[in-house]
Amino acid sequence: MKTNRKPGPQLMIDDAGQVITDDNQIANLFNKYFSANYSVEEEPIPHPTEMTTFTFNEICFSEETVKKAIRQLSNSTSYGTDKIPPCILKHMIYAPILLSSLFSLLQTNSMYPEIWKYSSITPIFKNGNRSDTQSYRGVHRTAVIAKILEKIISKQMLNYLTNANLIPSSQHAFLPKKSCQSCHLTFLEFVSSNRDDGNTVATIYFDLKKAFDKVPHQRLLVKLKSHGIGSPLLDFLKSYLQNRYQVVQIRNVVSEPSHISSGVLQGTILGPLLFLIYIHDLSSISTSAKTFLYADDLKLAYAYNQHTVASMHRTIENDLKKLSEWSTLWQMPFSPSKCHLLIFGSQKLPPIFFNNQEITETTSIKDLGLSYTNTLDLSPHVKQISPKATRLCGFICKNFSSPALKTRLYKMYVLPLLDYCSIFFGIMPSDGRKKLEAIQRCFTRSLSKCDASQGSYMELYDRYGLQPVWIRRLKNGLTFLFKITHDQDILRMNLLTNQNGPRDTRNSENIIKIPKFKKAQRSNFYSIRYATIWNALPNSIRNSRTIREFKIKIKQYMLNNSTHLFLNKIGHFSTQFFNIEFGPKGL
Repeated sequence: MKTNRKPGPQLMIDDAGQVITDDNQIANLFNKYFSANYSVEEEPIPHPTEMTTFTFNEICFSEETVKKAIRQLSNSTSYGTDKIPPCILKHMIYAPILLSSLFSLLQTNSMYPEIWKYSSITPIFKNGNRSDTQSYRGVHRTAVIAKILEKIISKQMLNYLTNANLIPSSQHAFLPKKSCQSCHLTFLEFVSSNRDDGNTVATIYFDLKKAFDKVPHQRLLVKLKSHGIGSPLLDFLKSYLQNRYQVVQIRNVVSEPSHISSGVLQGTILGPLLFLIYIHDLSSISTSAKTFLYADDLKLAYAYNQHTVASMHRTIENDLKKLSEWSTLWQMPFSPSKCHLLIFGSQKLPPIFFNNQEITETTSIKDLGLSYTNTLDLSPHVKQISPKATRLCGFICKNFSSPALKTRLYKMYVLPLLDYCSIFFGIMPSDGRKKLEAIQRCFTRSLSKCDASQGSYMELYDRYGLQPVWIRRLKNGLTFLFKITHDQDILRMNLLTNQNGPRDTRNSENIIKIPKFKKAQRSNFYSIRYATIWNALPNSIRNSRTIREFKIKIKQYMLNNSTHLFLNKIGHFSTQFFNIEFGPKGL
């Protein structure tokens, strides 16, 4: 039986600076730290504006719905606080019938079982000092049956919110077909297009302090009501939130229990959706800024020119005042010292203050795992991931002997680093792309030392089932564009058009409008770089019905035509592609 439980920290330093190694003391130290993040709700409770005339009052717990939720449980999921392994539920013939009746009864009576309100926290290391509790976040483990219940509620509530247009398009977290990459694309597209037009873009990055833990329950309930959630579901959710308790588990030892006075639990299925509902109105704080949200990560981006610097500064100050008022009203504190200002362009602003503290201006930032500068240079990202990828390659090569196993580990742990947000690497200097390609080349060459035969890099790639990093980047970019163009609501970018595409009318279906641009950096941005390639693909590939079909056709097209012929067929990149990717000297 798998528990997926990692060993906890062996040594911690308490508030008095003393070293503790006893598991019981460590567990209680973590529980004290996590409990301190909760808040006490203040009176009076505000009443938000009604968001919709639609209502959603009840969850359907049909036998088929429950059966589907059980099937979706992963066999590798650890058993919860109810000690029931998921595989047992999957093989119980009568489980869907019994749970369907139980869930319906609980909702009708607005009663969430007390035993399911007990959660066990596992401390997960983030970064920093491993002996400091602040370097960890807590992930709650709850009952497996409760997970099934939450999955059903979450899915039906999300369907309702989506159909009622109650999910802001600026939010990219915890939603189907959205991701960090889609958030980056909308933001970088905004910055890139405005810089190409000669505008300056001032972006403020906000840090919400322990946002998931701070959500006040009564305020959350009035927000749910304003979104059309009614009884008995609303009363059931009230019972779900109230009187919860937690313990922290370190190996086989658990802490003393403590009361959870606020927050939505991290590690649960329903918690993230409740959080999105709670911060929904953040997306409408400013009418002058472009808002970008990924869960509690908020960016406000303002475009202006040399003639509007003073008025834009006043606008920003007014928006920050409204944001501060929202923070106080809804008890969601910001950390002003962790908020940053990045100005893309030459038109600087006077000092900007938030909650009486000046926001620090910086020239580079790490945003949702992607590092870049105020000139849209991704070199800091290469500096960030290259050492880590190199260390991982070294560890794999040093500790394992089988080339097949090494390759598998490389694909699992190194490629995700090299591939993350790689669709934006067109605006990266060619030296950066060469460096990433060199990591894989070095690893592949180390594999060949285990074999008697040598060969070119392409031959070695074929032998070990690898592809050049730049080809993976090309395929990832086209696949993401497929998702956008095939109405999967990743982004509302209005990319589909029948204008400005290829002149060949026999190959003009499902083409993309290529935005006009003035500067070289803009020409290498995703929406232009990949749209050009996309439009040169055959209709049969562009009109694929599924992502799987598209990937198969792209792979076959490249194999049939060879890489160089493929590049020759996509006119814009024909002879220039390698110069753009790696500079005039190539690799």
